[in-house]
Amino acid sequence: MNEWNFLKYDSDLEETLKKFKKAAKVHRKVRTEFRKLIESDEVKGMKYFDIANHIEDLIEKESKYQINDPFKSGIGFPIGLSINECAAHWTPNPGEKRVLEETDLVKVDFGVHYDGCIIDSAFSFSLSDKYDELIKIGKAATELAIKNSGVDAILGEIGEATQEFIESHEIEINGKMRQVRSTRDLTGHMIFPYMIHANKSVPNFKIDYPVRMEENEFYAIETFPTTGTGKTTMDLECSHYMINTDKIVNEVKENKTPPRLDTRENFLFKKIRDTRQTLPFCKKWLKNYDIKGYQIPLNTLVKKGVVNSYPPIMSQKDTHVVQFEHTIFIGPRGVNVLSRGDDY
Repeated sequence: MNEWNFLKYDSDLEETLKKFKKAAKVHRKVRTEFRKLIESDEVKGMKYFDIANHIEDLIEKESKYQINDPFKSGIGFPIGLSINECAAHWTPNPGEKRVLEETDLVKVDFGVHYDGCIIDSAFSFSLSDKYDELIKIGKAATELAIKNSGVDAILGEIGEATQEFIESHEIEINGKMRQVRSTRDLTGHMIFPYMIHANKSVPNFKIDYPVRMEENEFYAIETFPTTGTGKTTMDLECSHYMINTDKIVNEVKENKTPPRLDTRENFLFKKIRDTRQTLPFCKKWLKNYDIKGYQIPLNTLVKKGVVNSYPPIMSQKDTHVVQFEHTIFIGPRGVNVLSRGDDY
């Protein structure tokens, strides 16, 4: 794989779909195995760090990941385990001791890729039944957004319909009635090869966005109903990162010298590039790169614009957010929900 040459989908569409379907099969199998853990007695009190490792191990096993060929297949992005008011972008960092409690509402968001064809799909669960109604709304909202997708569908109109549906609900949690709202700062997104967020977004709210879906495009359709205001902030320690490929690619194209890096920064950058390139990564994986004190060079790479950071996205304290997500293909005969399974 050329250092800064993003792969394109095969000109043979059928071959591309086969790769997506391979990744989807792995995603479904991992979900099935993980649900066995959820339903077992051992999951309550389990460290989130261990839960993330468990899902990673399942993906690597089922996708036949090979460390000497990391771009062939494997994990698409860090395992999202965002809890309660945390809507997205949280995975446990090294040293994280938090454990799964009965009242936690967890968004399980993970990706599987095969030759860069990424299946991005998510679901929400709790060991308590107090969030059942909110979970049902999340699942139904995502299904509605999928139903409204297709060739020539206007993305802004999908968002308007999604918001209208979500915000038509009130639910009771802990004896208190709460208005359900659509989270405004998180959207669905188009998927490119080895690039999880491409150049079109699928909003969850009313917005003037007349861009249309087109035939042969791939999208992650996701919704985030919340008992909060719908607005979010970035908080908590960052765990998600990705090389700033736009900046690096532009500099290479323009024959400019990339930002000057010292020995440790350059070592870390090359390790990230050679194992993840355009795919997101997290801090817990950096421990495998045999570098002591990776946080300082990582912070510098972010400061120099070589790496982008994506801190956890938070609703208000004591609120709750659910997420459901599917990867779809906009085909000539309709929408193919590639990540569909018996579970959702």
